[in-house]
Amino acid sequence: MGESGHGRWTFAPRATPTLRKFAQVLWLEFVRAGGVGKLAGLFVAEDLYLRAHAVETFLRVTSLVDWFDTTSPQRAMLEEVDLEALLANRRDSYPGGERSASRSLAFWLSWARREHSEAAGRSFRVSRSLLTALADWVGLAAGWGDVDESELAQQLFDDFSRHPLHDGRGLVGGCFGLLDDDDDDDDEGPVVEEEAKG
Repeated sequence: MGESGHGRWTFAPRATPTLRKFAQVLWLEFVRAGGVGKLAGLFVAEDLYLRAHAVETFLRVTSLVDWFDTTSPQRAMLEEVDLEALLANRRDSYPGGERSASRSLAFWLSWARREHSEAAGRSFRVSRSLLTALADWVGLAAGWGDVDESELAQQLFDDFSRHPLHDGRGLVGGCFGLLDDDDDDDDEGPVVEEEAKG
């Protein structure tokens, strides 16, 4: 399962150190060749078999590459991920797709917050559409009967709902906004908390 440390969510597979090192080398080459963007383009493929391979492969990649290493040039590849496509998988996905998409989403959001705001000294703002989708995911996860997934969904909402709302300029991927710390912003605070906890 995942854990949050300094805003990081990771879902590392169990493997021997040798096997893990070998896998990391292979995945790095995959990423450098533009593999992340290709996978992201299949997150909402009508063929659920293709979609499953894309999401599950991306989830594995997130575990085997150190995306939080600021000296790694391949971290920019994550910009190619379609966040809206991951969010869409909370409904009508392949068997188990909702769970894998939620793990992938948790990783990507924590990476984006670290990459774009914490490391750059900018304020992180969450769009209303993203917060509403996370609130919706809380209710859906509760119906899956998986305690771990339900807890992850609630933790994600709790974590990101503490940020102010921002639906104006500067939206990244249509889902979150960034402002310089000295910018004025009159957006409202989070307004969907009751929906997620109801």
